[in-house]
Amino acid sequence: MTEIFNDFKFENEVAGYYNATDYRQTLIRNIIGDMKHSLNQRELSELNRVLITHLMDVEIIGRELPYEEDFRKENERLMGLFIDAKRLEGRSKNTIAYYQHMIVRLCDFLDKPILLMTTQDIRQFLLHCHSTMKPVSVNNVKRIYSSFFQWLENEEYILKSPVKRIGNIKVDKVIKKPFSITETEKLRIGCETLRLRAMLEFLLSTGVRVGELVKLNINDIDMSDRSCIVFGKGAKQREVFFNERTLIHLNKYLDSRDDNNPALWVTYNRPHNRLDISGVGTELRALGKKTGVTDVHPHRFRRTMASYAVGHGMKIEQVRVLLGHESIETTQLYAIANNEDIKYAHKKYLS
Repeated sequence: MTEIFNDFKFENEVAGYYNATDYRQTLIRNIIGDMKHSLNQRELSELNRVLITHLMDVEIIGRELPYEEDFRKENERLMGLFIDAKRLEGRSKNTIAYYQHMIVRLCDFLDKPILLMTTQDIRQFLLHCHSTMKPVSVNNVKRIYSSFFQWLENEEYILKSPVKRIGNIKVDKVIKKPFSITETEKLRIGCETLRLRAMLEFLLSTGVRVGELVKLNINDIDMSDRSCIVFGKGAKQREVFFNERTLIHLNKYLDSRDDNNPALWVTYNRPHNRLDISGVGTELRALGKKTGVTDVHPHRFRRTMASYAVGHGMKIEQVRVLLGHESIETTQLYAIANNEDIKYAHKKYLS
């Protein structure tokens, strides 16, 4: 005799969104997932067989199956709630936009309710991403889905995140080198404007992120103490310092300005608006092309500062604080020795 189970999966507002086949498969998968830490592989296989056998003729009745656009609306609702949660946590606009973009891509690719997405579904999409993205980028995408589905689990929309069973993708560890002393001097010589030279020295001396750089105002700079307060990731502020060389070029640049904009870095042309991130990147890439120095971008100056600091004896913990890193492991990835240091050490100890 057919047994009747009413709204059996979850006692929440989304319980009746799925047809009986998906409902049954999801039920079995959730039971197996909950038992995997209590049973061995043979016992799990047997449990899976028993569940399939006994539920084969079970009719599971939920609410009326909605139209196709309804589950898409539900997907949008869940994504919206997650994005709101991330905004409340203080994530940046760019981070939130990327989260939203990648969740939409996942939904478009799978075209099914988010609450029925399985581990294999997400693996298939990550495999699709792998064909056009670098492994490190795919891992970043996976972290987004891990955060999203963990939030769904914490909010009790699902029993367990399907991303938990997906391991990290192997990434070749490529050493990202800082600028060498020779490259740094080439860049200095190539600066044709007071603003560019001051900006180059500021980046080399402080190691600030480009997003922190463009937010600075003139009043944020303490010339007497050669320091300033920057606002980093997660709206966290920290104090950074610059050297005498930077002070000289910063004063030259500021003395040359005839505008009233409070921003520290402004565009060349009137009305001298605040310089943005893309403007900084464009100017530095042009400098690299002109001087023959490859891979010139704002973040490489940050890496160079860390490398030079450690090479001259600064403690790694102090460098971590200056860079605004949460983890010392992150700082260690930045603070690698440059080629000149290695060459000098080899001559000193091994020649």
